Amino acid sequence: MNNRDFENYEKIEFDFDQEWVPKRAQKLKPHLYKDGFAYCCVFGPDPQVGIYGCGDSPEEAIMDWADDLDQRITSLTGADNAAHIAIEHLER
Repeated sequence: MNNRDFENYEKIEFDFDQEWVPKRAQKLKPHLYKDGFAYCCVFGPDPQVGIYGCGDSPEEAIMDWADDLDQRITSLTGADNAAHIAIEHLER
């Protein structure tokens, strides 16, 4: 992911190594940022094509992101580059 894509958003520093954080988020360490009052989490170039989650707190955003990742892996298509890259990183 290119951080300049998110330069207009407040980046949230977050410890992904906490016990409650899903293992796949611990490994992929998606970009966590604040957009207005919402917290957003994305792995990929942007929220439109990347794996994305949003919530009222960083924790909610990460859990929503993990749900999106699970759904994208379950219904994987050849055109879903973000999911393919995520799977590659998870298998390492």
